[in-house]
Amino acid sequence: MNKIFILLIIGILLLGCAQQGGTSGTGTTGGSSGSNTAGGSGGQIVDVGGTTGGSSGGSGGGSTGSTGGTGGSGGAIVGVDAPTPGPEDVTVHIRNFAFEPRDVTIKQGHTVFWINEDTTPHTVRIVGVMDSPYISKDGGPFWHTFSEDPGRYDYTCAIHGTMAGTITVVR
Repeated sequence: MNKIFILLIIGILLLGCAQQGGTSGTGTTGGSSGSNTAGGSGGQIVDVGGTTGGSSGGSGGGSTGSTGGTGGSGGAIVGVDAPTPGPEDVTVHIRNFAFEPRDVTIKQGHTVFWINEDTTPHTVRIVGVMDSPYISKDGGPFWHTFSEDPGRYDYTCAIHGTMAGTITVVR
C-alpha cells in the first residue's frame, strides 16, 4: 500500500514537472522545507515524505528554498529504490572527503552514481550541467545520466571546494 502511495505521489510530481516545462536554465527559487517542489528534467526529490526539502535541477526549485541549479537528465529520488547500475555505468564513492575514483570515463547516455560513505553531507556540482542536493550517508545515491556532448566535465563538492573529480564522456 505504501509503495502505491509513493508511486502516486511521484506521478503527481512528474506531471507537475512536465507542466512546468524546461530542461535546463538558471533555475527559480525553490520550495521551502517539506514542500517537495519539483522542477525541470533531472534533479532529485529528497525524502518523498516531505520532511527534508524541495528538488534540485532542471529549471525548477532548489532544496529548502535555495535557488535551483541548471538541469540535465538523471537525478535520484531518495527514499525510493534507486535504479541498479548497468555494466557500463560508473559508481563513485565519497570517502574521507574525496571522490573515489576521482576521474572516470563513461559512454554518452550512461549514468554515474555517487554514494556518500562519509558522515558529512556532500554535493556534486558540474557548472552549467547540474547541481545535486545534499547527499547524505543514509540518504541513498545521487545519479546523473550523461546525455551531454562528449567531453571533459570537471566537478566539485559545493560544500568542500577541495573535493574534485572529472567525468570524461565519450561516444
